[in-house]
Amino acid sequence: MKYRGFYIEKHFSDDIRDTRPDAHSEFTTGYRCRVYLADDVFHENLIDDFIVRQPKCEYRDSDWEVTSIIKYTDENYDRLMEKATRINADRAYKLLKSICKWIKETFPEEETPNILSDVNMFSDEFFLLTECAPDPLPRTHRRKPRCLR
Repeated sequence: MKYRGFYIEKHFSDDIRDTRPDAHSEFTTGYRCRVYLADDVFHENLIDDFIVRQPKCEYRDSDWEVTSIIKYTDENYDRLMEKATRINADRAYKLLKSICKWIKETFPEEETPNILSDVNMFSDEFFLLTECAPDPLPRTHRRKPRCLR
């Protein structure tokens, strides 16, 4: 299902561990859900995953799972968007790094300044992306490239 810029996959499961205090059995039924950006057509970048448990009451809404997924998405929207933004930024960084390496390998060194000026990039930025830039790491593990220490 698509909702608020996300694609949410849901898979029915009857072996979800029920840890609620009023649970009558160890397992319950529900849906395991995975959240991706709506434009991530290959579902390569998982943003979040969560579980929607089937309500215990007899008179539950027939669309209880959709209502629960919408509620979860609304309550966690800011966190989901922050993670999606970070994923997009990391992807853009990797693409830029690949393009710079391709330019370096494809064109003669004397043509590089002209190419860089056409795209408004400085030579030191180009050097960082081709020589010593690490792949993006999770935010808590980011550090300066070795050549800048």
